[in-house]
Amino acid sequence: MLVSITIAARNEEKNIEKSLSSALNQSHSPIEIFLVDDTSTDRTVEVAEAVYKQSGSSVKFTIIKNTVNLGFGGSHNAGMQRSSGDFVLCLNADCELDKNYVKYAVEAFSQDANIAAVQGKLLNPRTGKIDTTGLLFFKNRRVVNRGQGDEDLGQFDRSEEMWGVDGAAPVYRKAALEDTKIPISSNHSEHSDRFEYFDQDFFAYKEDIDLSWRMRWAGWKMMYEPRAIAHHDRSAGEGTAKNPLQIIRARRGISKFAKSHSFANQRLMQVKNETPRLFLKHFHKIFIKEFFSWPYVLFFEKYGAKSALEFFRLLPRAVKKRKIIMAKKRINDLTMEKWFY
Repeated sequence: MLVSITIAARNEEKNIEKSLSSALNQSHSPIEIFLVDDTSTDRTVEVAEAVYKQSGSSVKFTIIKNTVNLGFGGSHNAGMQRSSGDFVLCLNADCELDKNYVKYAVEAFSQDANIAAVQGKLLNPRTGKIDTTGLLFFKNRRVVNRGQGDEDLGQFDRSEEMWGVDGAAPVYRKAALEDTKIPISSNHSEHSDRFEYFDQDFFAYKEDIDLSWRMRWAGWKMMYEPRAIAHHDRSAGEGTAKNPLQIIRARRGISKFAKSHSFANQRLMQVKNETPRLFLKHFHKIFIKEFFSWPYVLFFEKYGAKSALEFFRLLPRAVKKRKIIMAKKRINDLTMEKWFY
């Protein structure tokens, strides 16, 4: 089965050699690779071209150059829209795949035709510790990477169903992407000839969580496959910090760019995917989180007001997208609720 690999890159001159080489050296065949250059101002494209030429690989390699900065989701969408594979791997430029990553992911898909996505075991190359083994979803709507920062002692060596997949190296079934795509138009009409897989209004961050939530509502499953190993040099994250002080400390290590987009996108994602029943059932936990989050962001983080304005600017579009997502809803609230911790 053909697997398409899309690599979204903006000024990734230092990282692109490892990620592209790891994609070219996969044991699975056939594959095709799309490098989507998001208006880089460094030598990302030149380095990638040299890596491909020196590899001597017969893998089909296509470079797509964005004319405007589309962000993470928009860049991957550009690659996915051109892809021909039965499966699509969205690869971060700072992520390096083991040679059997694609092989084991495809084998995981063969277990069930209803599997939409496969999550591998991602390790931090600097520490050797776990980066992610999938997404955990809490009743207050916080989402974290399972196992992040833990020593890899074999505690996550069992293949199992997960709520959702992280965006560093997820492998999607193309049929599931087509089933859950959203039309892009002024009124989000189903008759639009342009579609998005990742929400392009998010620009960066939370688009992987949003897509997982959307796929869950559409009745698809997501699996964790520990034999599929990759190394992801994630710069910072909240990890599995539990109490408010730990979360605040962790947030201080996150860039302003990431925090700004994450705050707005988290709330837009909830508008798109929340249901009245589950919202009311978990209201006390959601309320506590939001009661402390909004004042903290607005008064203690410089980007806060801008992020809040961005949320309200995009809110009408999120409401329109919500109608499409809910129209494709194939599972009930009780089925979804079992994934909330």
